[in-house]
Parts: sequence; C-alpha cells; structure tokens
Amino acid sequence: MRAAGRKVRASQDRVPANDRLKTVPVFTNWEAPLLLDDAGLTAACEIQQIRGSGRGGQKRNKTSNAVRLSLMGFQVLSSNARSLDENRRDALLKLRLLLALSYGFDDTPDTATFVLPGARLTGNLTEKIHALGVNLNTHHARYPLLAGYLTDTFLYFRGDMRGMAAALGISLTALRRRTEELPLLKARFASVYQYFKRQGQIFSEPAEGEAV
Repeated sequence: MRAAGRKVRASQDRVPANDRLKTVPVFTNWEAPLLLDDAGLTAACEIQQIRGSGRGGQKRNKTSNAVRLSLMGFQVLSSNARSLDENRRDALLKLRLLLALSYGFDDTPDTATFVLPGARLTGNLTEKIHALGVNLNTHHARYPLLAGYLTDTFLYFRGDMRGMAAALGISLTALRRRTEELPLLKARFASVYQYFKRQGQIFSEPAEGEAV
C-alpha cells in the first residue's frame, strides 16, 4: 500500500549553473589569505562537510561534522571534534599554517624542493615578527603568520640562521628552539637550507648552541 500524501512537482525554476559557481579570489602571496578573518577565509574556500570517522561513536559517524577546506590547490581536513564549528575552526588553523609554510614551494616527491622567493617575501619582516611576538604560542590563532614570516626571513638571509638571529635581536639558541617547536616549520627550514646549499649560496652552518 502506498503511503498517503500528495505529490510535489519539482520546480523548473532552477538556478543557472553559472550563478551557482563560486567566485574564488586570487591571492598573489601566502600572506593575503592569512590576514582575512575566519569569515573571510571561509568564504574564499571550497567547503565540504563529510561524515567523521574514528573516535566519537555512532553519533559522529551519522552526522556530517567533518570539514574539508580547499584553497589555491591546498586542502585540509578536520574531523577530530564532534562539533562542526570546532572542526571548522581547526580546519582554518590548519589551512593557514599550510599556506604559510607551503605556498611558493614545490615539494614534488622524488625531486629537490624548489623555492619561488617572489611568491614568498612580503617585506618589513622583522617588524611584523616583533609585532606578533617572536615567542607566540604555537596554538595561537596568529601563529601561522609568525611561522610564515620566520620562513620568509630565513629565505631572505639565504639560510643564514646566525644572520637571521642577529636581525631579530635574539640568540641563535633561542631561534633554533623556536623553529624546532613545530615539525612542519622545522622541516621547512631544513628544505630552505638545503635549497641554498645546493646552489652554493649557503653560509657555514653554525655550531649547535652557538650564540650570536
């Protein structure tokens, strides 16, 4: 027996395909999208809500609370929390960090990292680092900006950590400690160093713990 109820005719007034396409802004460096607030960066991204997996039980698997963000060829996924809002905030932080440390670099597998300094260097780097605070906590919402500025400064000094530390007014030991707190930042500094070393432009690697 068919369930009672009236048929609803599908509307023929569909939105034209072109009107449904999202206009994605074009950014010429990594810094611009990171300066957007959460709403602005979210609006610039392609967003997918998908079902979470792993810890959280049945409720988590039945709801689309995981978030995938895509921007300029970069993609991140956050699914650790049960809350959609928490996953969205976490995804935005991951995306900012990925943009700060990967934009302008070619890390194609089986090839040496290639750097595009023109897409990286943003100017007034030491001022920007001091404005944020060189000791900014890695969980702070503004930390991705600091990580990006530190990377650009290392690029500017062509892998010379001693010169970079002197410019920032901190000890070499403090700078090393700062750049080794986050595995992704440590790996990026290593790739920048190797990039200039291959070109024969690198300064001598300072001894571990050597002060400026």
